[in-house]
Amino acid sequence: MYLHMEKCMRIVSDIVGFCHSEGAEDIQISISHDKKNNASGIAIGCLIPGLSPKTVSFLTGVLNSPRQHEVEHDYWLLDGDSEMPSELTLTGMMIDSAEVSYENGFLTIRITRED
Repeated sequence: MYLHMEKCMRIVSDIVGFCHSEGAEDIQISISHDKKNNASGIAIGCLIPGLSPKTVSFLTGVLNSPRQHEVEHDYWLLDGDSEMPSELTLTGMMIDSAEVSYENGFLTIRITRED
């Protein structure tokens, strides 16, 4: 359980870093864990005025990269504190699904990660 939550925190850190680099204001984070289904949900919302449709499309694409269970441990170790776009690709490979929406300057990201 500890390693699972540590990975969730790394995912949150990566997403918050992306949001901050795009000029986010007032970032809201929610993490939940469903013990019955052994899955976690992460929701991040923030105000980012003027985020381009291209950036929203990029974010949606990288976060919905196919999950790579067989190499996840290696990717998790490679994932660092850099601000490179490839960091989000690694994050996408550690999650099962992501929904991204951007309305009226507010970015919402909902992530599901099964153990």
